[in-house]
Amino acid sequence: MNRNLRSGIGTDQRGFTLVESLISVVIVALLSFGLFRIFTTTNNTYNRGTENIDGQQNARAALNWIAKELRGAKGFNAIASDRVSFLSDANTTNQIRSFFLDTTDQDGDGDTSELLLVRSPLDDGTPGVAIDEIAVGVDSLGFVYRGSGGTVVASRAAVQEVEIVLFATGTGMREQAGGADHDARQVGMSTRVRCRNLGKSVPTGGDVTPPDPPTGLNATMACGTATLSWAANSETDLAGYYLYYSQGSSGSPYDGTDAMQGASPIFVGNSTSYTLTGLDMGQTYYFNLQALDSADNASGYATEVSGMPADASPPSTPANLTGRVVGNDEIQLSWSASGGWDVAQYVVQWHDDVDPSLVHSDSTSATSIVLSGLNENAIHTCSVSAIDGCGNQSPYSSEITITMVPCDQDVTFPEVPSDV
Repeated sequence: MNRNLRSGIGTDQRGFTLVESLISVVIVALLSFGLFRIFTTTNNTYNRGTENIDGQQNARAALNWIAKELRGAKGFNAIASDRVSFLSDANTTNQIRSFFLDTTDQDGDGDTSELLLVRSPLDDGTPGVAIDEIAVGVDSLGFVYRGSGGTVVASRAAVQEVEIVLFATGTGMREQAGGADHDARQVGMSTRVRCRNLGKSVPTGGDVTPPDPPTGLNATMACGTATLSWAANSETDLAGYYLYYSQGSSGSPYDGTDAMQGASPIFVGNSTSYTLTGLDMGQTYYFNLQALDSADNASGYATEVSGMPADASPPSTPANLTGRVVGNDEIQLSWSASGGWDVAQYVVQWHDDVDPSLVHSDSTSATSIVLSGLNENAIHTCSVSAIDGCGNQSPYSSEITITMVPCDQDVTFPEVPSDV
């Protein structure tokens, strides 16, 4: 009996009831959901941490690069809250550099994240096609310019420190366009950079002798352009010249911004002439020059020159106008070139004695022209004028007259008697 009783203990031939099965399912579901939440929370926390680190790396990379360049800045070409353009000796080409944000990559294709880029303009000052990618995921870039004592300044001449402020995100979150985590947390960083060449502190030891001020500065004004020329300095360690310009007011600071080649000052290397284009023909411009040696010693200013790039001088009147009949209704006119250096075209006008009040005109860039469709058996009166690139026109030349004789008309003169 005891053996039978023991064999029956714990044995339930009926199995789990429905309630017990449902309770088991609920318990398993709750455990699974809890484990899933633990996994997703841990994964999201890890991803956020990774993206924060990625954003910090992007920000640090950008700050380090910009700070390195600005520490070697020889001077600013332009300053703005969202861009800084400067001449840098932190690279071998010693060219103007410009930091800015762009939404395209180096091939010009669209990108899912913003790129912090630096562009090195060409030797003539125009933007170059080569773009260096500095950092990915930089959402905003700003510059604050400070002078003595840390006060904010707007004049390039007064800048001694540049404060760089940028915000960056991790690139992984940004690539999940439209996802729940797309708006990743931004990392904000800033730093201040003292520009060693902008404060103009007196160096200790080494070459402290500046070059002589440039001489012979001259400005040749034309239609929207100014060509500056000067005598070469004699210093053996000359690094080049800074060309300054301003519009509307004389003297320093020269803060012109109109020229296509960039804002003042413009580093022009060791050349002794330079042309500024894109100037306002209704403005008076003032120009000056400084020489710079290899030790970054700057000379005093040259003697200021000024001018208005609106060419008001017409070219000289064309001379030596001649003409001849070349067809039944055609006359060829020729003349000597005008003395103006920027002659754009010549205008010929003529009338005949059939209707002197009807004046015809035609233009050409050459020094000859063929007039067609003329009245036969008429006397034609012709003259020519020169026009330059700014629209200034010379007086018309002295008139000449040509009698139109049809080619099929017998104009053979009788022979001269030989026995006279």
